[in-house]
Amino acid sequence: MAKHERYAEYKASGIPWLEESPAHWKLMRLGYVAQTLVPMRDKPKALDGDIPWIRIEDFKGKFIDGSSSGQGVSQQTVDAMNLKVYPSGTVLCSCSCSMGATAIATRPLVSNQTFIGLVPSESVLSDFLYYQLAARAEDLQAQATGAIQQYLSRDDFRRLRILIPPLEEQQAIAAWLDERTARIDTLIAKKQRLIELLQEKRQAIISKAVTRGLDPHVKLKDSGIPWLGEVPEHWEVKRFKHVVSVWGRIGFRGYTTDDLVNEGQGALALGASHITATGAVDTTDPVYVSWEKYYESPEIMIDKDDLIVVQRGSIGKVALVENDLGPATINPSLVLLKDAIAHPRFLLYVLLGGYIQSTITTLLNATAVPMLSQHQIENFLLLLPPPDEQEQIVAFIVDETGRIDALLKKAHLAMHRLQEYRSSLISAAVTGQIKVT
Repeated sequence: MAKHERYAEYKASGIPWLEESPAHWKLMRLGYVAQTLVPMRDKPKALDGDIPWIRIEDFKGKFIDGSSSGQGVSQQTVDAMNLKVYPSGTVLCSCSCSMGATAIATRPLVSNQTFIGLVPSESVLSDFLYYQLAARAEDLQAQATGAIQQYLSRDDFRRLRILIPPLEEQQAIAAWLDERTARIDTLIAKKQRLIELLQEKRQAIISKAVTRGLDPHVKLKDSGIPWLGEVPEHWEVKRFKHVVSVWGRIGFRGYTTDDLVNEGQGALALGASHITATGAVDTTDPVYVSWEKYYESPEIMIDKDDLIVVQRGSIGKVALVENDLGPATINPSLVLLKDAIAHPRFLLYVLLGGYIQSTITTLLNATAVPMLSQHQIENFLLLLPPPDEQEQIVAFIVDETGRIDALLKKAHLAMHRLQEYRSSLISAAVTGQIKVT
């Protein structure tokens, strides 16, 4: 970050992770400068009123003024249930789920217990408090780590120590950050759009190759699948259960946090977080489960060339185990595909392709329970070319997507650096490490 002017005098900040702060700034508990509003536990049955009922999905920037799904409650429901209504100017901060997500209400709003409302006193501006909490998102997340419900209470927020400069400085800092973060956000949005376009192109290449092959003059036949149309005449149409064995963790053999151990004391346990967007396994942040739990379920011990599919949570993410991971298993959110009689990487591309991902979306839209069952995975339809053609298609996709993946990596890195710079700028301004004039 570029050098900026600093304040004339500093003192010990009183905050463990911050060495010093401007001498004329006050260190105060959040509870002394803002009223905390905690929503009611019960959810209204009727959500067709005029006062917006908001969710974490509605957070899309600094301000929030409504529900993207059009949900709302009536004043009659508010009175009958004694619901807490956040007044305009309330700083909303998520106290569970995406911990630390923050926005300012521009009109009266109601929510569930995902949020806590902070109504600033006369000594602090909503805009400045918004940036203070945005700078503390990681701190809030760290405080919640280890809690069973991943939740921060009203008292947790009230005890939070924040630095309060004079009002005119708060206004200057908020305005300065508005201007600079807007520029950075524009650059981040452009990188995000580039990533989306590259991902779309990547999937289009994969989808075409695994449904039509590489020969533009190949003789076609009706696939018998309405939404897929014609496919190469010599390809077979099979179900996944005829090509792989599908295994999941049996319910009573699940595990809890008590079964998690340190490295060397158990086996690697893969979850959705270990699967990349391009279908690889990333073990840079490993999780280990006890040997007892590992050996309890030998059918889900992971081998090289196995495929894994997420059935809960980030549903539809898939990966190929390309390397020997050593003793490894899956957590309850995954399904393991073993003993493939087709090229494992060809099957990976089939699972990443548009028609399987569309099938998953259709299945999820038809159920109230967000889960992909083993039975559904077993019955996915698969277009299977001869082995030599599978090899050719895999080589083609590897070559074509390799170039795209290089661009994706570069774009992700650039976006990450912009996000880090944005965070560091906010943190430096609201803690007085740079002087805003």
